[in-house]
Order: sequence, then C-alpha cells, then structure tokens
Amino acid sequence: MLGVRDADALEAVLVRARQKWHYDADADLAGLAAAYGFGLATAHPFNDGNKRIALLTMAVFLGLNGKALDATEPELVQVITALAAGSLKEPQLAAWVRDHMVRLIP
Repeated sequence: MLGVRDADALEAVLVRARQKWHYDADADLAGLAAAYGFGLATAHPFNDGNKRIALLTMAVFLGLNGKALDATEPELVQVITALAAGSLKEPQLAAWVRDHMVRLIP
C-alpha cells in the first residue's frame, strides 16, 4: 500500500475499535470515533498525514452513523495536535467528541 509505513499498526488500530464495539459494554459512537482518532494519530501508521487521516476517519465514522462534529477549524486543529503530541488521551478525546457531536440533518 502506497503511503503506509506500518501495516500492522494500521490493522491494530482498526481491529481495536471493532473489538471495543463488540466487547466494551460502555462503547458509544464518541468512544469508537475516539478509538479510531487516537489510534491513527498516535500509532503513526502512514508515512505522512496521520493527524489529518485521524480527524477525517473520525468524521467519516460519525457521518456513516448519522452524526457530525460541530467544531471550528481552530478547535479541530488544537484537538488533533494535542492528541498527536500526547497531551490529550483517548478518554479525553471521547469526551470532547461527545460534547461536539451533533445529528446530521437528513
């Protein structure tokens, strides 16, 4: 795959989110979106664009489930940068997603 630095890390991120859905009784959309975002931003499976891919993956996942993030561009940049820097952990990201998640208008 072009652009993939570590296919095993990418697979681990994807599998982890699926396992949360199947085995974590407290799993919700925000927590699953955070699992994808946190994993992609911190595992660095791609050669470039890991933060962008993490944010886009969260947005697409939420969109496929009828939700969207209601946040400004500066807020999104701040959150994803803090995530990649390690100052924002997965539970904090999940809480942020919950606070900024809105229903998509059909």
